[in-house]
Amino acid sequence: MQTFTQQQHQPQKSGASHLARATMPTLGPAPREHKAGLNGTASPLVGHNFSQIPIHPPLAPPHSVLQRQPGDVDASKNRSSVTEANTKAELEFHSTIAFKNTTSGSSSTGPSEEGFTGLQMQWTVWNSGWATAPEHVDRVTMYQADRCSGCRDEQDEILRMEVPAPATVPITQAGAGEFRYEGISPMVGMTLHAGHYDVYVDLDVHDEVEEINEDNNTIFTTFFVKPRHQPEPDPEEAE
Repeated sequence: MQTFTQQQHQPQKSGASHLARATMPTLGPAPREHKAGLNGTASPLVGHNFSQIPIHPPLAPPHSVLQRQPGDVDASKNRSSVTEANTKAELEFHSTIAFKNTTSGSSSTGPSEEGFTGLQMQWTVWNSGWATAPEHVDRVTMYQADRCSGCRDEQDEILRMEVPAPATVPITQAGAGEFRYEGISPMVGMTLHAGHYDVYVDLDVHDEVEEINEDNNTIFTTFFVKPRHQPEPDPEEAE
């Protein structure tokens, strides 16, 4: 007769027992009251606390998709718009409108007294973009502004001149050429009467330059022409 202890050390003959033993997790030696039964099969792990067994979540696959943070889509659009802007020029005024005439030299306020005068306007422009600005045309327009200053009404227009501007390299290409130019209108002779006048300069009026910003291509100034000073009458002539 075999004892219980001897049967415990004999090899298992049942194929089902081998399978059960291979698939059970290794939990250390079983308590004495949970030894194998007489038929060689494992007894249930009665009373074992399964909450102590660590449970590891499955690892994410290497191709898992990263979640976008709020604003990522807008940021990608901004990056592409900046890239597109880097291929364009940008014409910017770097002066106000200056006036030249034969009697008072250069002034930022224009002729001060009515009468016939030779008039010439000038301004300075930089290309602060990333591409060369090709040759283009700037325009000078003068309005009689007594009725409405700032309206740019065609019925108030008294002078219009188109001024060719040269090709201008971007300021980002140092040493490659001129990144600025000075626009100078032709000298014109005209009679100005007393009153208010508006003068505008518009850059690239025929859209020959593809620019980063097309909304900053106008500068404006106004000046007032006083009535001609009348000399006091000679007392002898009055008699």
